[in-house]
This record gives sequence, C-alpha cells and structure tokens, in this order.
Amino acid sequence: MSQDWTPSASPELRAVVGLTGRVQRVELSEERRTTLRRTVGEEFYDETTTLADFCPDPLVLALDSGLPRSARLGHIVDGGSEWEQLAPLSPGVLTAVSRITEVVERTSSSGRRMSRTCYETTFHDGRGAHVGTTRGFGLDVEGATPADGGAS
Repeated sequence: MSQDWTPSASPELRAVVGLTGRVQRVELSEERRTTLRRTVGEEFYDETTTLADFCPDPLVLALDSGLPRSARLGHIVDGGSEWEQLAPLSPGVLTAVSRITEVVERTSSSGRRMSRTCYETTFHDGRGAHVGTTRGFGLDVEGATPADGGAS
C-alpha cells in the first residue's frame, strides 16, 4: 500500500520551495487562434478562450521560466496539470509568474521512492488583474525505467 505524500526531508529539495522563475509574457497568437478554430470549428469565439489555450502545459511553462527540475532519484516524468481560471480572458498578452510551491515525497506500493514538485504559475491580464493559476507537477521516481512506465 502507498503512503500519503509528506513534505520532503531533503534539505536540497526543501531549499527550492519558494523559488520564483523569470516573469514571462504569454500570448494567444493569431497562429494559435487559427489552430484552435480548425480544431474546434468555426464557432470558436474569443470569449471561449481559456487559460489552457494560453498555457496548455503548465510544467513546461514553469521550467521555461528557469525553475530547476529535480532528477536525483533517477527518472523524471510529468505528474499532471491543473488549471484554475478566475476571470474571463480576452485575447492578448498575459503576464505569468511561476514558482515552486511544494516538494513532497512518498514510497509507492512497489517500494520506490517518489518526489513530486508543484510548479504554480499565476496569470495577470494587461490591467494587472489575477485571471488564473495553473499547476504542473514533476515527478522524480527512484529506479524506474521508461519500459515499466515510471511510477507505480
């Protein structure tokens, strides 16, 4: 049976909690809008734009800001994403600030140690209003190989 996630005991990993990446400007470009229109049909309107359109992969965006990614256990994998939209978005540019908010660990049912890092990015519109938050999770898994799928 797997344990619950607990804060990392590693001083090295605890030290990264609170690190902030470089401020980024994220734009829903005309090319991206055209791709969305082709994907969802001509009924796509700018009013339906979501935070996921601006940031389809929160982990990649946070890493692009310069935040570090731990690989001390041997195998890193994507641990999923979350999007929390707080206000309607208008097409244009959003300001994104990414930071590491949590590093937790547990042991899987197969006995592998796992470390999960939460990369949280807040988005503000041109007026400075907080319009949403995304979270991307990076997993570092002990002794996993690509052939066995990474984590248990």
